Parts: sequence; structure tokens; C-alpha cells
Amino acid sequence: MINILLLNWKSSELVRKNLNRLVQSEYRNIRVILINNYSTQTDLINLREIHSFYSQKLEIYLVENNSNLGYAGGNNSGLNFLLNNNFTGDLLILNPDILISKNTIYEMKSALITDVGIVTVRTMNLSHKILFDAIRLNGFMQSFIITTKESIESDYSQGACLLIKREIINEIGLFDERFFLYWEEVDFSLRVKSLGMKLVAITTTSVVRLKNEVVRQPMAFYYSVRNARLIKSKHPDHFTSMQYLLYIVYMTGLSLKFLPRIKLFYRVIGNILAGIRDSQVHKYSGK
Repeated sequence: MINILLLNWKSSELVRKNLNRLVQSEYRNIRVILINNYSTQTDLINLREIHSFYSQKLEIYLVENNSNLGYAGGNNSGLNFLLNNNFTGDLLILNPDILISKNTIYEMKSALITDVGIVTVRTMNLSHKILFDAIRLNGFMQSFIITTKESIESDYSQGACLLIKREIINEIGLFDERFFLYWEEVDFSLRVKSLGMKLVAITTTSVVRLKNEVVRQPMAFYYSVRNARLIKSKHPDHFTSMQYLLYIVYMTGLSLKFLPRIKLFYRVIGNILAGIRDSQVHKYSGK
């Protein structure tokens, strides 16, 4: 059995598309845990309707959180649902903006062999251009790798679509909720690797990642900067203070793309400064 944690926040229509792909999956031994990080009543009503419709096609459960717990807390609430109901099986973390192929789950499950802790897959955009297979980390900087091999090891497993061996979670848990959003999958990946387990990306299947809304981007700067200091403190062998400073410079440089929209630019800069401030006082919660 594979338990699919599908986390919603203002994305009910993407959830519908995602579930439609799951219905067509070649791998049928699945259980879907649909998790709502509360945003609006309209979104919740839509999600309840979607859950009711797909309950005729899938084994699917709806977990309703009373607030937005972020990526980390939201997925952890799905795991808690599994534990409370004594549901066994591996975990597939799947974001609503990811569309799987018919063979995706089957190929991922086949790759989850003895010494592999996490499996990810080739990620493409809507035009079917390959975005990446594996990811390399050099400090806080990422390099996206495209390979001709059927499988390749990755420095960390990108959190939008990853299959995790259940024994791993039983040993080290899932996500550190202090992150709320961003860098939590890197932290989790490093903890899995510390057990001597491999992080594998496969190219025998692929998923399509839909484009994120621009309105969500400014807060990404806040969490990325704030949580970079947290992950540095948790994994000092992987991240140095100099690398952290260079990352701040890099993120500030990225903010320049918002200059044509001056109000948005000031908002992004404010979020970077707030992230630095909150990380210094160890303020780790949602906003």
C-alpha cells in the first residue's frame, strides 16, 4: 500500500486535476489522504465536494486543519492521521501542482529497494521541457541535473513528489515543523542520508509541474532566508556561515526581478529583512 499525502492550500482546482491523474494510475494499491490547510470557506467547500466525488473512485480521506500549518505541519497532520488509524504503507508526498504519469507510482515503488530511502522522478514543465532529474547542493546553492541514466543519486529530494520508505519515517519522523515552508525537505533528506540510505531520482517516468502563481512568490523570500539559518544550525557539517551570507546576497539579487513592480519589490525586500531578523531571534512559526 502507498499512502498519498495531498496537501491543499488555495489549490482545490489543482487538487481535482491531480486526483484525476491518480484515478488513471497503473498502480492501484493506493490510499489518498487529502489534507486541507485552511484558507477560505469557499476553498474548503470545493474540497469537500471533490472528496465526495472521488470517494467513488479511490480510497480517499479528508483531513481538515483549522489553520494553515504550512508544508511541514500540513503533511505531518496527514501522517498523524495514518498513525491514528493504524494505516500501514509507504508515503508519497504529492503537491497539488504536480501531475503524474500513468506509470509514475509503479516506477517509483519499483525503485524503492533495500538501500533507498526516498525516490523522486524526472520533473517537466507544461511544454514537456525537462526541468531537472536530480539536484546537487553546494552550500545553499542548487544545481539542477539532467541525466541520460535511468536512475541517479540526488543530494536532496525535492518535496513536490517523493516516495518515502515507511521504516524511515518510523525511525526519524517526517518534517520539522519549525520550517513551516521551504528547506524542510532538504533537512529531511539530510536526516535520511545520515542513516546510510540513498536518495534516488529516476527517469523511467516523469511528472509535470504546473506554474506557481506570482502572488505566492514574495513570501518565499521570507521563509527561504529565515529557514536557511535554521538548517545551517541543524546541519553545520553541510552549511557554513560564509555560505549563508552568500545566500543572502543571492536572494537579494533575485529580488531585482520585481523592480518593474515597485510595490512588490519593496515587499520582497521587507520579507528578506524580516526573515533575517526572525532567524536571529529563533522565531519559527507561520505568518
